[in-house]
Amino acid sequence: MSNLDIGKIGEDISCEYIKKKLARKILYRNYRSVRWGEIDIISVKDNEIFFTEVKTRTSLRYGNPDEAISFYKMKSLRRAINYFLTHEGEQYQKFAYNIEFVGIILNPKSKKIEQFDHLVM
Repeated sequence: MSNLDIGKIGEDISCEYIKKKLARKILYRNYRSVRWGEIDIISVKDNEIFFTEVKTRTSLRYGNPDEAISFYKMKSLRRAINYFLTHEGEQYQKFAYNIEFVGIILNPKSKKIEQFDHLVM
């Protein structure tokens, strides 16, 4: 399984969790700003908008998923959020917004979740 396949599985799992458990509407998956990068998932509920970064791993060989969120990744994510709100999300500018992280450790043989962390930053 390629890293893209693993990432897609993690995002699929995260979207289902966001829709079913958190009762949010998914607005975008893999939203790309031309210059600032990608936001994995953008969702809304009531008067809040959520920007979700998903990291999926198949082992802890390279560390926990949350360790992949560097200072530079957060800086890029914030810039992509600002781009979204300015260019495409004008109707959401008055909403409270949250940046959240979903970390998944996946068993690639059974495609079952070994660990699922959901943190609002």
